[in-house]
Amino acid sequence: MQNTKEKIIVNGIEVTPPEFECDSCGCIELSFKFNPNNKSIQMRCSGCDAWVGNYKYDTPKTYIMPFGKYKGEKLIDIPKSYLEWLYLECDLSKNLYEAVEAILEEYEE
Repeated sequence: MQNTKEKIIVNGIEVTPPEFECDSCGCIELSFKFNPNNKSIQMRCSGCDAWVGNYKYDTPKTYIMPFGKYKGEKLIDIPKSYLEWLYLECDLSKNLYEAVEAILEEYEE
């Protein structure tokens, strides 16, 4: 990942990487590791593996559809009827299942 403000997708989560230059080695590239336990994406220097920080995310609002008709779109922007179909009929990963479930719960409120 080069030093850029362009959004990237990490495990289905849309991330805008920060401007970065490593204090230790001068590298400007970041690597990312998904951490579902605390809903964050760990950022490390690609050159020396120094810890840079965590990127916190809100799954339902930032999760990107990884496949199908709405591939590449945020779940929050996908029609409710399609999300209901996904939720009831498809074998989804735990993260995607929970994100779809959270969005459908918001519709009920």
